[in-house]
Amino acid sequence: MVVVSASWMKNVATYPPPIINTDIVLPNEKRMAKAILICRPNSHHFQERTLTLDQPVKVGRSVARAKPTSTNAIFDCKVLSRHHALLWYEDGKFYLQDTKSSNGTFVNNNKLPAETENHELSSGDIVQFGVDVVENNRKVTHGCIIATIKLYLPDGKEAKASPSITDSGRHGIVPLDDLYRLNQIIQEANQREQYLETKLTALQQIVDDTRKSTEESWQAYVGEERLLSRVSALENQLQQVNKNWGEDRLREELVKLREDNEAYQVAAKETLEKLHAERLQAVALAMEQERARIAAEQETFLAKEQFTQAQLELEEVAQKFAAQQKKAEEQRIKLEQHEQELEARLEMESEKVLDLQLKLHELSAVTVQDIQTLQDTEGKHNLLYDHVKSKEEILAENEFTDAVLNKSNGINNHISLMVHPVLEENESDLTSDKKCKSDPNEFCQNNDMQEDTKRLSVKMPDDSDKESDINELEDVSENCMDYYEKDIYGSEHVDSKTLKYQFQSAQNELRKKIELLESISNGNKQKIAELDKALHEEKNFSHQKLIENEDTKTKLILYDNNGKES
Repeated sequence: MVVVSASWMKNVATYPPPIINTDIVLPNEKRMAKAILICRPNSHHFQERTLTLDQPVKVGRSVARAKPTSTNAIFDCKVLSRHHALLWYEDGKFYLQDTKSSNGTFVNNNKLPAETENHELSSGDIVQFGVDVVENNRKVTHGCIIATIKLYLPDGKEAKASPSITDSGRHGIVPLDDLYRLNQIIQEANQREQYLETKLTALQQIVDDTRKSTEESWQAYVGEERLLSRVSALENQLQQVNKNWGEDRLREELVKLREDNEAYQVAAKETLEKLHAERLQAVALAMEQERARIAAEQETFLAKEQFTQAQLELEEVAQKFAAQQKKAEEQRIKLEQHEQELEARLEMESEKVLDLQLKLHELSAVTVQDIQTLQDTEGKHNLLYDHVKSKEEILAENEFTDAVLNKSNGINNHISLMVHPVLEENESDLTSDKKCKSDPNEFCQNNDMQEDTKRLSVKMPDDSDKESDINELEDVSENCMDYYEKDIYGSEHVDSKTLKYQFQSAQNELRKKIELLESISNGNKQKIAELDKALHEEKNFSHQKLIENEDTKTKLILYDNNGKES
């Protein structure tokens, strides 16, 4: 075969199409049924598989333990499931079953239901495992497995073909084997075409390279011819000059050329000296620039080191600041807790002080009432004491007068004098005393006129007076009432001295209690003042810590700004 291009021509050998022998009978050494899966053009590429159906064969995706080989139905295809389908031979028939695969199993473009029924296969059926899947992210299409299955019985004969295939053959459609052979021929033709295209591109590249080199050589040849023609013209001119000029003119020309040469040498020397001076200046300038560059590099290196050191310092300061802030926050929380505790204690102490003040006020009120009651009782007892004393004097005078009368009459009369408490009120005794004081002679005469056996009765304080006094002291506290009941009114005979002593002792006890309460209140006030002072100190300390934190914040901001500027 001859391939002709725009600028070249080449003979290309043609390859005859491969001869496919359809009459090959597979050897049946072990007498087992077999199935052959042949890849179709629209399928994900795989090698031809020969499956021995002595037991059910699993169709699935390759994993770590199951790798694809020519004797299994494991495919390196992403659209298949690990356990996609089962293929087996039983009672002279071939069956295919879908095992709940993700993308399904198809026989002659008919989808098999998952694990519901066993589909009988025929030789020449087109089986499809999965469907084409397109990834959205990369827009890559993953193909499925589509194969033509050839089934062979244990005796080596091919199983019966599918009814659809035989019917199509009857109606004049091309048989499947011919289609398969035609497909193989087309694939081989495509491969040869691709091979030829690659060779054509290589040859085209070679031709382009050759054309470029030819053009370059032609340009060189043209330039060389031009130079040779110029050299020959110059040689001819030189010969003409040698013929036309004489020796004198040549000498003059030589002298002139020497002078020109000397002038040229002088000018060249001057220019060389200038160039040397300029070169020295340039070298000096370059050295200065090199020194400046080195200094600048050193400065940049130092600046980088300072910058890194500043960053490290900033990090350390930031860590310290964070630690200080955390510590300040903890101290603030502790101070708040301590302040709350101090406030609670202050409230408790203030409540205690209020209770003590109330108690002191009550005790002061009770003390005033007790003093008034004691004064009233003292005045009553003084009256009783004067009343008893006046009656004793009257009795002494009566005895004296009776004794005088007895002596004068010479009769020994015995007068029995009995003193017992009178059942009448104190007011009647007082009125009788007033009467006796107002008219004592009358009272004495009446006594003389009485009988000898008449008894004289003297009135004493009884229990009714006690009850009245107790009723008057009902508003006093229970401790004072018990004290007065036991000490003052415990005995029937009352003495003014004992009353005064008891009154003074009670007053002293009350004063001691009042002083004790005052000392307790003063102590509480001192405690409150100390707590106020401690609270004020804690507040000042927390305020100082806050000021220090603000200073550290400003320093950190300044360091950060300096670092950013540097």
